[in-house]
Amino acid sequence: MRLSTIRKYRKNSKVRQGILSVGRNPIILLGVSLPFVIATATSLRNAAAMSLEYVVINFVTAVLSVLIAGKAPFWVRAAINVGAATVVMMLTRALITWMMPDISNYLGTYIYLMALNGMVLLQSEEAVRPGPVKLWPVMKGVVINVAVFAVMMLIVSLPREYLGNGTLWGRAIPAPVKLSGVQLPFFGFISVGFLLAFVRFTTKKIQAFGIVDGARKAANERARYTAIHVEIDE
Repeated sequence: MRLSTIRKYRKNSKVRQGILSVGRNPIILLGVSLPFVIATATSLRNAAAMSLEYVVINFVTAVLSVLIAGKAPFWVRAAINVGAATVVMMLTRALITWMMPDISNYLGTYIYLMALNGMVLLQSEEAVRPGPVKLWPVMKGVVINVAVFAVMMLIVSLPREYLGNGTLWGRAIPAPVKLSGVQLPFFGFISVGFLLAFVRFTTKKIQAFGIVDGARKAANERARYTAIHVEIDE
């Protein structure tokens, strides 16, 4: 197998492109949302509340970014998006307080910090690209971002609530062992570290499969092309 062939399929592989689009999620690539996962993903209710706020803020700022893309300098776009995120955050906080009043105070500062999440600025710049700005590509990135964020919050919070409190969604569930330490931030660091390692390992495996599969198809095409020419020559 030629090295140039491997590089070609590594660059153009749809599988790799799909994985990298997921990798743009702040948890996997940027790390700007790690504090929210580490500190607040201690129960399913917390995870649901933070995911809800994340979804609303990102969708609103994404639409706003498309509307103002290319019409204002960076500092104006950033100020508008952060301002809009702050307003949306306050409205979402009121909704969370109404739905789950017992956890609003626990989340505290992290609810407010979500409005200053680096993803707000990143999202505003995602819409600023050469040529006409279309809503769907930007929204597609938002969907991927919020989906992976919610899944990561769920994966981290479920064992921490079950093993730490012996509950799921606030309801008592018999647990074989209770480890109060899993509620501490250090366990959040460990959990996220293992998840990132798993994602990286899986990504490499899928990339390798895509490269090998693409190279195999190219080899088959060359073999078929050679066979056709041999038949014509005969």
